[in-house]
Amino acid sequence: ALLTIYLLFIFILSLVAMLREKNRRLRIRMQLIMACVLISFSGLVIFLSGLSKGYDATSLAYLLCTFIMILAVLKYDLLNALDKVTEYISDNLSVGIVAVNPYHQIIYSNQPAIRIFPHLEKESMEVIDILKRHLATESVIKKGEEVYRVKCTELRNEKKHLGELFIMDDIMKEYVRSMKAQKMALTDGLTGFGNRRAY
Repeated sequence: ALLTIYLLFIFILSLVAMLREKNRRLRIRMQLIMACVLISFSGLVIFLSGLSKGYDATSLAYLLCTFIMILAVLKYDLLNALDKVTEYISDNLSVGIVAVNPYHQIIYSNQPAIRIFPHLEKESMEVIDILKRHLATESVIKKGEEVYRVKCTELRNEKKHLGELFIMDDIMKEYVRSMKAQKMALTDGLTGFGNRRAY
């Protein structure tokens, strides 16, 4: 009886979630889970009602559910392996990434962004303002020995503005070359003192 209540509860939760879900792939995942719950429940009912004449129909139902779950995992990425791979890659990039929704709330940030702005989660509006200021003035963010340039890309689907993606690109080598070139332009190569342009 407890198993029946559990299976019905899972089925109802899955049905409600499926009806709310807009993503086709997620809906298919939920339908496969619901099919497994129904098959398991049917096997149990057949066994308990005596229709199977003593044969445990639940084992056949579980076997069928196993094949459905394998299909769900392999074809419809039930375990979200792709999401985990994407998250791993974005956290191991050298660039910091901050995604902002249209209401100027941070919806995603990777580990390099959190290293650049340790207070990112607590003071998200301040961080967004800092990023926009550096973007507008084309200035760099200096963090210890690291130097970052801020870029911004609009996030949108076909018609709708979804927010902005701020990218903090590590430009340390480029920055050092630029500083050396600037210093060379202002100093005399022979004496090392400032040339006419320095004054």
